[in-house]
Amino acid sequence: MGSPEAASRLFFALWPTERAAKALASMRDDASLVRAGRAMPTDSLHCTLAFVGDQDAASLGRLMTVAAVVRGGSFDVRFDQLNYWPHNRIVWAGMSAVPPALVRLASQLHAGLHSAGFGPLAPLTMPHITLLRHARPEGVLPEPDPAAWCCAEFVLACAAKKEASSSRYEVLARWPLAGGGE
Repeated sequence: MGSPEAASRLFFALWPTERAAKALASMRDDASLVRAGRAMPTDSLHCTLAFVGDQDAASLGRLMTVAAVVRGGSFDVRFDQLNYWPHNRIVWAGMSAVPPALVRLASQLHAGLHSAGFGPLAPLTMPHITLLRHARPEGVLPEPDPAAWCCAEFVLACAAKKEASSSRYEVLARWPLAGGGE
């Protein structure tokens, strides 16, 4: 387990397997041909479950306690859509069908975080993976080859500033999900 810097931006997330990350990188690269923008590094691609925000190192134990009581089975995800949010100029990968187990996992985390005094947290409205930031608004996004994996764990990660314009994500801890899926 790593340790966050003082006042690190912390979040719980699903982290893709190496194979899925490569498929997501391919989606990102295809999208950048028509939308251009700042590409997210392949090793930083993730699906946020709960964004906790700036926290000091003293909060880490409380976050670990919340995550330790979360229960759920493993489940499959399939990111098969490319979308664009004009308000923040982000190209993102989405799912045509969100697994109920993903929604339950995020709901458990949000409830636990709220009970532990973290919040208010933004609700999980549309599970997604950011591929491009500062993307151009014009150009039709291509039909992607899906990126899929079995989510057998969730992670606590931090976004530590690497330079003025970008962040580097580091996984601090992992929690397994029971096998078997849905």
